[in-house]
Amino acid sequence: MNIKRVIPNIFTLFNAGLGIAALYYIFSGNLLFSSFLVLSAGGFDGMDGFFARRLNTFSKYGPLYDSISDSISFVIAPSMMVMVFFSGYTLYSSVKFYISFLLAALVFAAGIARLTKFTVKSSSLPYFEGVPTPFVAITIITAIFISHFVEYYEYYWFIEILIGYIAIAMILPIKYPKAKSSKASFFLGLIIGVSIVIAIVLKLLSPFISYSMVPLEIAFSFFSMACIFGYLFMPCYIKINHKN
Repeated sequence: MNIKRVIPNIFTLFNAGLGIAALYYIFSGNLLFSSFLVLSAGGFDGMDGFFARRLNTFSKYGPLYDSISDSISFVIAPSMMVMVFFSGYTLYSSVKFYISFLLAALVFAAGIARLTKFTVKSSSLPYFEGVPTPFVAITIITAIFISHFVEYYEYYWFIEILIGYIAIAMILPIKYPKAKSSKASFFLGLIIGVSIVIAIVLKLLSPFISYSMVPLEIAFSFFSMACIFGYLFMPCYIKINHKN
């Protein structure tokens, strides 16, 4: 048995395991800790590919394992987050409940379609076609986290439009540079992930800290959202540079 070939799959399994644990906490109503687990799954998702390249071990089943794990952590879990989050705001109108159901279904359907295409048609191109599923998960987590600091009923439309757009963007033929082929994409993705992780960790630790961490939580979460918009508009920036 070649141990080197097993190492990347171990990280893939950790990704799937954290996604399953996140689903448990989502249905328990703990969106905050489930968000932390999904973001942790994103770290393991990056490590399996990193070690596969470093150890030069590639398996024909690797993309399939990766897609199954990603579907749990970055498609099913985020879509359930959307459903559970919005279901708490149905007192004023049942229409919002149906909107949340449609948004969750859209995230799920578009995510599965994207991962299916990725599995069947793996590409060595330096870019993704459409927004990658981990980015969608981070965007949903950030939007839900920020909603804790704003009056939801005034801004629900913005969150719904954002989630609807990134869901559709998963299957649009828009080119987004891969982290391994673009330093700007790598560092922007790293900043987004680290910023929202710090915000969530501060929130989790707040009961054990004597002074308020809310200003830092707000700063890191809004900074993460600003970087998210930077990534969404990155294809426009790249096109302008190529033309010039």
